[in-house]
Amino acid sequence: MNMRKITLLLFAIICYGAGFAQFKGEATYKTAASMNVDFDGDMPGVDAEAIRKQIAQQMQREYTLTFNTHESSYKRVEELDQNTSVSGGGVQIRMTGGEGITYRNTKTKVHKESEDLFGKEFLIVDEPETRDWKILNDFKQIGQYECQKAVFESTTRQMTVDSDNGNEVVEKIDTIQVVAWFAPSIPVSHGPDSYWGLPGLILEVKNGNFSILCTKVVMNSDEIGEIEIPKKGKKISRTDFDELREEKLSEMMNQYQGEGNRTMIRIGG
Repeated sequence: MNMRKITLLLFAIICYGAGFAQFKGEATYKTAASMNVDFDGDMPGVDAEAIRKQIAQQMQREYTLTFNTHESSYKRVEELDQNTSVSGGGVQIRMTGGEGITYRNTKTKVHKESEDLFGKEFLIVDEPETRDWKILNDFKQIGQYECQKAVFESTTRQMTVDSDNGNEVVEKIDTIQVVAWFAPSIPVSHGPDSYWGLPGLILEVKNGNFSILCTKVVMNSDEIGEIEIPKKGKKISRTDFDELREEKLSEMMNQYQGEGNRTMIRIGG
């Protein structure tokens, strides 16, 4: 290879690298979930099937992930009906989380997330939560992208009220396998919600009965919005925020225990 060809090759690599560094994209995701709801004993006026349908409806949301090489912001698409709490027949279903903006920088390891906790704004600032991903040799097509499978083990916590033991609040811990499908042809380590860290954009996640599916990807379009970095709210770490949220939700559950035949079903973190 002569010097002229080497020079042209180096120039092409430099140009490609510069173009790649400036690219941007936007992915649209939809969430869904199913949940078994069992009511022990007699609860007059409670329709278990109607409650299941309401939970499924509450979990059907749409989000947008805006990203470049290292940065991303994930937020819910605004809808006319953003009610996160429905009730009836002595049962209240309350959604927690998912309303704010999540910003992540995979290069500087910065994570910022806006959250509203019972009317008070918080700004969670911490390092991005890492996952112990195991990449498998399984592939499938999602839209126009060939995706590869990856998994990790996740511990889930669920607070329930045990009516057989004086309405005691009980914590149940399970370990499940989370499955993700990522597109190597979109070489960024971003993904929806708290999922990231794979060698390609994550297009689908299955976490127990909860799923996130990418329905649209747009690359290098002038219509793509800016990456948003949340700034408002009281600054707090993820650990401290989770502890505060557990404390507030336990208080609410205890309040419902003392109000006769009333039950609160909590969905989310």
